[in-house]
Parts: sequence; structure tokens; C-alpha cells
Amino acid sequence: MFQVTKQELLNKLNTTDQMTVFIMRGLPGSGKSTLVKEIIDKGQIRNVCGVHISSADLFWGADLFWEGLEGPGYNFDPKLLKDAHEWCLRSFIVACTHARSSIFVDNTNLSQNEYEHYIKIAKAYGYEVVVITIEVDVNTSFTRNIHNVPKKTILSMGQRYDYAKLYLNRLPELYNTKNYLVNG
Repeated sequence: MFQVTKQELLNKLNTTDQMTVFIMRGLPGSGKSTLVKEIIDKGQIRNVCGVHISSADLFWGADLFWEGLEGPGYNFDPKLLKDAHEWCLRSFIVACTHARSSIFVDNTNLSQNEYEHYIKIAKAYGYEVVVITIEVDVNTSFTRNIHNVPKKTILSMGQRYDYAKLYLNRLPELYNTKNYLVNG
């Protein structure tokens, strides 16, 4: 895993013409969606035509990349989180089958079982996979998160996330992925 600044990451992303899946990882409020929006808005990806975003937030009606999560159509319900993630996976598979040039998976993806299936599916469809992990501390996550996730839950998520970092270092050898760590 390469630790890079946000600007170094943006420069690296602009060097590929391949179909690419970007898997965003990080605690709530780490800046995942903000970085995706910045990548798209600044045209950092050469082949951004045909971009697709798979995010559980879109399940709740968010137009998160262009208007934000606080619009009138957004209705987060933690009881539907499993349904939202299943919906996200289905939208990802549809995007892969339609050969979108760039696909962003914008969820917390804290543990291996939350994102490994995205890697396997992407590879099966011939995509390059880039895993982008954005690190923030628990207090920053709690302060920034817009879903009102309780601090106790964020602490638990942080523990899952820390454990998963051990696995993340093995991804390049297992799946031929590129992995970047950015401080949020």
C-alpha cells in the first residue's frame, strides 16, 4: 500500500486509460464522497465518460455528488442498511456488464468481506482495481459524519477497519490491485 497525499493520488489517477474500479474505504466522514466528487469534477480520470457511482447513499435518494446529502430526497434509515448495500452491489454488477469506463464504489468498505466481492467481480469483467483508503481518527469521523452515526458505533467500526488493514496489504499479491492510503 502506498501512502500518498491527495494531490499525489490525483496525479497518479490521471495516468490510465484502462477500465477501472475505484473502491473507496474509510470511516464515515473521512472524505470518500468528497474525493470522488473532486476526481470527477477536476477531470482527473482520462476515461471519465461513462462513469458510474455505486453508493449505498444513492439507495436513500441522495444526489450526493452534485447536491449533497442534505437535499429533500435523502432519507437515511439505518434499518435498511443491508438492503442499501445489496442494491449497491446490484448496481455495480449492472455497471460492470455495461462496460462503464470508470466505476466508483463509495461505501465504508471497512472489512474484507465488505469489498472483496467487488474486487472479484471487477476482475472477472476485466477491470483494473484501485483501492483508495482515506484515514481519519474516530473523533474526526464522529464530527464530520452526516449520518449521525453514534460515537460508540464509529469506535466499533474503527476496530474493524484497523484489523482489515492487515489484509489490505495482501491485496496486490492476491488480486493485482493498486492500493493507496490518503490522510483525510
